[in-house]
Amino acid sequence: MKQKAENYCKAYRDAEQHVKCAEKTIQSIDPTGKTDLTGGTGSLRGILIPSINELRYAGWHAVRALEAQNNEDRAVEWDSAEDHCFRASYDAFDAQLQYIVGECAIFQNDYRRGVEISRVISDYQEDCRILNKLKRVDYRQIKSRGDHWKDMQQHVETLLPILEKWNTARDELNKILQDGLFNRWLKVTGTIVLVVGTVVAILKLF
Repeated sequence: MKQKAENYCKAYRDAEQHVKCAEKTIQSIDPTGKTDLTGGTGSLRGILIPSINELRYAGWHAVRALEAQNNEDRAVEWDSAEDHCFRASYDAFDAQLQYIVGECAIFQNDYRRGVEISRVISDYQEDCRILNKLKRVDYRQIKSRGDHWKDMQQHVETLLPILEKWNTARDELNKILQDGLFNRWLKVTGTIVLVVGTVVAILKLF
């Protein structure tokens, strides 16, 4: 029974660390602090609440284990408490994946039509292939979510550097966009001047 209690304690500490890691990850992507992680009015309202709730359930089962009158009931409660910790870890990584994938989509929407992204990010197409592959994985369809949080952790570790690389390229991509807009403005202005000059020349003939 002592071992089950120790297993729960370790799972709880790990899950708590994963929740903190998720918070740091999201805040590192949104350094302005506009994102609200705790249920306020931010764009990601309550994104970490599922993990926090799972830890609450874990604590509730731990209390029940301590209050149990026999070893059988106590073992069941410790196992339930540990399982909620695993699910808290799952939800923490799921929150990170949701946010990272969302930020990648924003990046693609910002630049896909106005600039050739691969001019700045040479392996952009490979990054997109990896992103699309991981987006097709739907862990919500898996009944035992708690068993798969380590896979989700690996996906976060794969996608986060890609997003960081993309965001780092924003300055250069913005310069290309601005240059393109300036060149188009020059062409439009030149066309207008040519048309006006032509009209003026024709009018002088009459």
